[in-house]
Parts: sequence; structure tokens; C-alpha cells
Amino acid sequence: MPEMNDNDLRKLFQAAGHAKPERDLTNRIMARVAVTRIAEPVVVAPLISKRAWVTIAIATGLFFLCALSLSGLGGTNPSFPWMDRLLDGVAQLKMPEGAWPQWTIGFSVLALFFALLGHYTERRMRKTAF
Repeated sequence: MPEMNDNDLRKLFQAAGHAKPERDLTNRIMARVAVTRIAEPVVVAPLISKRAWVTIAIATGLFFLCALSLSGLGGTNPSFPWMDRLLDGVAQLKMPEGAWPQWTIGFSVLALFFALLGHYTERRMRKTAF
């Protein structure tokens, strides 16, 4: 389409004519805008639920308890006789040789750090988004 100059546009508008809007045009537009839905925020469920975090925390605690008992740092407590039986059962397990406890603890600490970092950045992004 060729570009139109001001004179051509003026002729086009004069040919189209000018019609006055109806008296209730503003009211009709506002009524339609009032019922139009505004975009709702999207609620995203966390990838790891609270139940899963509790399970991970319990498993990590049990792991550290077992690691302490195997390394000889854990002591016996007479008020928990079931603990002695548990520690005796765990002590009979054969553990692999090497520095795996240090790697496992280091990995667990890094995983916890990155989980907390992700949670912190998600909260900051949620605050700045709205």
C-alpha cells in the first residue's frame, strides 16, 4: 500500500464521515471492562513437598546417627535401650572402605545449601513480581 500524505488522509476521513457515539457508549464500555477477568497469578506447587522435606530430614538424621555410631563417636544412653539395639545392628553392617562419609556429608551440605538458595531466590522473585 503506498504511503498517504496528509491531504489524502484528510480526504479519506471526510469521505468516511463523522458519527457521534451513542450516549451510553462509555457506560457500556465500563460495564464490559468491569466483568472482564484480569490475569490471575499462577500458583506453582513446590517441586518437593513439606512431607518430602520432613522425610529427607529424618533420613539425614538417621544417616548421621549411623555414621556417628560407626565412627565410635556416638555414646550409649541408658534411657533409650532400643537405641543400643539399633546401634548394635548398624555396627554389624559392612561399610565400604574409603572416604565416602566425607563425600556424602559434603554432598548433603551442598544439596541443602542449593535448596535454601533456590527457596530464597524464589521468595525474592515472588516479592518483586507483584
